[in-house]
Amino acid sequence: MIWQVFEYAATIIEYIIYADFMIHFLENKDNTSKKLCYFIIITLNTALTMTFNYFMNYEGILGAVRIAMNFIIAMIILKGTIFEKIFVSIIIDLSTLLISFISLNLLGMLSGNTLEEMIDSRGLIRLLNLFITKVLLFEVTRVILRIKGKKTFSFELTEIFVISFIFAVTLIIGLGVFRANLSSGVSSESPISLIIGIGLIAINVFTYVLMKRISDKNLDRERLLLDKAQSELYFSQLAEYEKQFNEMRKIRHDMKNHLQCLAALVSKNNNKKAKSYIDDIIENKLNFGYDYIKTGNKIVDTVFNMKLFQCKKDNITTTVHINRFDTYVEDTDMCALLSNILDNAIEASRKEAENKEIRIDAMPKKGYVNLIIKNAISHSVLETNPELKTTKTNTLIHGIGMHSAADIVKRYDGMIDFFEQSNYFIVDIWLPLKRQKSAEQEN
Repeated sequence: MIWQVFEYAATIIEYIIYADFMIHFLENKDNTSKKLCYFIIITLNTALTMTFNYFMNYEGILGAVRIAMNFIIAMIILKGTIFEKIFVSIIIDLSTLLISFISLNLLGMLSGNTLEEMIDSRGLIRLLNLFITKVLLFEVTRVILRIKGKKTFSFELTEIFVISFIFAVTLIIGLGVFRANLSSGVSSESPISLIIGIGLIAINVFTYVLMKRISDKNLDRERLLLDKAQSELYFSQLAEYEKQFNEMRKIRHDMKNHLQCLAALVSKNNNKKAKSYIDDIIENKLNFGYDYIKTGNKIVDTVFNMKLFQCKKDNITTTVHINRFDTYVEDTDMCALLSNILDNAIEASRKEAENKEIRIDAMPKKGYVNLIIKNAISHSVLETNPELKTTKTNTLIHGIGMHSAADIVKRYDGMIDFFEQSNYFIVDIWLPLKRQKSAEQEN
């Protein structure tokens, strides 16, 4: 009876990992809650396994049916392309099978048992196998999610070391107890062996719970830092916008005096001086860097125009092709996204001795807006700084700039890529359109 409980518990834990991986990789649809997705995936997979084990004991058929069932589940309640859903359904099952095969063979080599004997075994060796396979499955799925760009856990380096150390020590203790039992002739199914095995598993379960809480706190802290950075950025942009508006009001207030001076010059037929006076007003009084770009989105216009004005002050050549577009991205997120990308381009251009150039293109394509921002470089950035870490002193805030941009894009089901080509550092962004408009303006 106790082994049935262990087997059921191991099965449920395995399908919790299945559900967690599928939901984080594909994400639940907007009309389906995450808790309901977990319940459906765990319940259906557990019921399928127990039903198959009752009527037959052939893993091959069970695996094929499970892959098909998880694909159908993904089609109904999860986002993603058909290819992604096929990939997730297959990779999680193949990973489980491969990990189980490797674990059984390694423990069989230590115990001198065959693969068939290992599958039918009970006792400490069975507990070790269940523990090892679930931990490895969890780690493999985290690696795949990391490659996909899905951040499910956040740890400091010391926290990673402590957690890994606890898992490693408990595994070594378990294997040591198992080897000691073999040497002394004590059965691995003895009560003391089972108690030790259960205790080691309990330690790791407690460690996982603690790990999850630490991770949640770290993620909350990162979100707070991101919110703080976005808020500071947003309000600084608004302050600059207000400053420009006040400058315009001031010019409007002084315009009467300017017109009176011009009228006096014209009345005296001093046209050359009048023209010089007009040129001076246009060049020095009316040039705020405002109204370069008009997309219909005030936030996009404000950010682009202020950054272009900044480029002009820094003697950075700019080429801009912008088509009107409208996305689902919130104003604060759009402000943070564009500001972070453009600030990095401007900062990099300032460091260039000769070719200071930034190119901006935004074109609607197949339901997306493709935003490309290029800045000229004299040497590779990715070779010396592949993670695009900030060079500013306040790394706590500025260090999340590019990562913040990537997180914003992925949050809205977009795509972002960083690469270098023809002496340009390029940020390539795709964001889903709300509706498509047509207009273009070039600076």
